[in-house]
Amino acid sequence: MTLLQSLMNGLSYSKKMVLISVLFIVPTVIASIILIQDLNIVVTDAKQEHDGLVYITTVRQLYQHIPQHRGMTNAFKNGDAKFKPKILAKRQQISADIAEIDFIDQQLGQAFQSTPLWQEIKQEWKLLESKAFNGMAKQVFDEHTQLIA
Repeated sequence: MTLLQSLMNGLSYSKKMVLISVLFIVPTVIASIILIQDLNIVVTDAKQEHDGLVYITTVRQLYQHIPQHRGMTNAFKNGDAKFKPKILAKRQQISADIAEIDFIDQQLGQAFQSTPLWQEIKQEWKLLESKAFNGMAKQVFDEHTQLIA
């Protein structure tokens, strides 16, 4: 007789059932723990992707409005004075975009480590905004392009 047979023969029916149940439950519990850990990783990744999309969607507006500002400013600098009110209106949109991004960056900037870059972009915009009407056309256009990049 093998060791397993002698062990099973020495146990009562109820003890045999408990032993068999434990032998089936332990691997099931281990597999469940591994599955839960994998699902937690998937959920964490999905949340981070969602947060990234929220951030990108907010930033996208700014990166649509700055090129529009560049075009209108370039037209104004090349002699078309009717663009000045449009430029000022576009600046209001850009200010609203910046406020939205500031709000999102307060929530998500630390997770994405984007706050220092965002602060740099805002600073560059303020400098560009202050000299857009006074600077040379090519220089202002190039600085817009650099900011967009």
